[in-house]
Amino acid sequence: IWKTHPLRSCWQTANSTDWEKLEGFIKANQQQGKISISGGGDPLYRFAQLTDWWDRLFFICFKYKFLIDIHTREKLKDDSFWKLIHRCAFSSDKLENDIEHLQYLSALTQVRVTHVVTAATKCVDIQNYVDFCDQLGIQLTLKELINYNDHGKYAMLKKIFPNLFYLDHADYNK
Repeated sequence: IWKTHPLRSCWQTANSTDWEKLEGFIKANQQQGKISISGGGDPLYRFAQLTDWWDRLFFICFKYKFLIDIHTREKLKDDSFWKLIHRCAFSSDKLENDIEHLQYLSALTQVRVTHVVTAATKCVDIQNYVDFCDQLGIQLTLKELINYNDHGKYAMLKKIFPNLFYLDHADYNK
């Protein structure tokens, strides 16, 4: 999708972003009401060096009453930033490494935890995620890894935990 997306060449830094093109796209798609920032590397990578970019994006999005969702694995601690975000989809490989940050995020914005299933994923790991997410009232999504043989683990987890949200590899680019 990104290779042919009309904004593909629009973003690099605050100085190199084509803000007119970006604002025009957001204005033309105002009926969508929400923008989702993800992909092409982590959008919060080197956040401190890109605050001007984020400030301009927030200004444009709020001008057109857009909600902002962000997909990340960066553990950014910035209350004022997170209070502007509608929802964070946080990618977590190991729950025990992310508990504190997820608690922090859930106090400031809506959170969806995303865990990518690999052959090493254990049922007890998923049950720990389920219990933790239930405790905080946040959503858990299990993702199937594209072009990866997980030895049937993803399919097995879908049977064991039928009430979770699942993102099959075929859904990535629809």
